[in-house]
Amino acid sequence: MARLNMSERQLREQSEALRLEKKQLQNELTQARRDLNQSLRNQAEAQVIHEDDVNELREVRAALAAIRVVVGGYGGGRGIHAAMAGVQCTVCLQEFTGPKGNRVPKLLPCGHTFSERSRVSRRGTGFGARVSTENAATAIHNNFILFNNQ
Repeated sequence: MARLNMSERQLREQSEALRLEKKQLQNELTQARRDLNQSLRNQAEAQVIHEDDVNELREVRAALAAIRVVVGGYGGGRGIHAAMAGVQCTVCLQEFTGPKGNRVPKLLPCGHTFSERSRVSRRGTGFGARVSTENAATAIHNNFILFNNQ
């Protein structure tokens, strides 16, 4: 009978050990499922971001191709630098000068570019856009794109 009690005690101990192992494995399984679900969500988000990036890249490539067509058409195919060499102010019809001249190309807040002399002579009118440029000296800058092409 002592032997039976010993076997019964060993079986109870083994049963308790198995119950604890089962509980631990269930916890690990639950954590693995959480990790898998999070990984799937991350993968889905990454896929959406990737698709957005691909679409944006396509748009940029299309815009770049359009720009190349336009730029290639300037100056008999010699590029935009050749075409910009003789750019004129649409008000005074004089060719723009470099940064030290009096016909410096100025970029107005409305997006138009005129020579400094024409802008001052119009006394604050935004030309065709009717945007007031009075007291906007800080908003009016040199049009460096034209400088770089001279």
